[in-house]
Amino acid sequence: DRCPLVRLRIVEGTSVTIREFGNTMRVDIGLVFESAAAPGVVRRPLFEQDLYALEKDDGVARDALSRSELARAKLVLPSAPNTIRGAIDRAFSARGLEPQIVAETASLSGLYGAVRAGLGTAILPMGEIPDGIDGTALRTLRIRPAIRLTASTILSALTPPETAAHAVHELLCTTIVGQVSSGAWRGAVLAAA
Repeated sequence: DRCPLVRLRIVEGTSVTIREFGNTMRVDIGLVFESAAAPGVVRRPLFEQDLYALEKDDGVARDALSRSELARAKLVLPSAPNTIRGAIDRAFSARGLEPQIVAETASLSGLYGAVRAGLGTAILPMGEIPDGIDGTALRTLRIRPAIRLTASTILSALTPPETAAHAVHELLCTTIVGQVSSGAWRGAVLAAA
């Protein structure tokens, strides 16, 4: 309604793919999880999400796992290159830990299926874990210390500021900040200014 002459084309993909599309001007605006600026794009951090362990409920009461405990667990992780996987790998490496990876997959449904089958524990942002997980045979656990991703918008550094892309970008940022502020996006907090 606010940009009636703009036609949106929404492209879904991993942060790695969307960043590549932004660098090659195949998309005007990208929403990616990343922690560092990339060459050729203007980045605006919007919100942060902690990663959670998703595991089959073994009946042992706990609400968190340490990174050391996770390193000893059988893990089912996203295949590299993947932003979530990169954050996990850096977090383990920073502690000198070697994770026990039993399977890798590029699909969320593959991760859920592997966890449901008892193959291992997945590590995902709360926003990627389906609503209603409570009451199933699965549970989510906090990771201590937290492993965190930052969601940012990216625009090509070559996009002139008076274009429709900039108007849509501002509207997108305002909408996302509103959703996070209202608590509508589980596990998300506004990024530090």
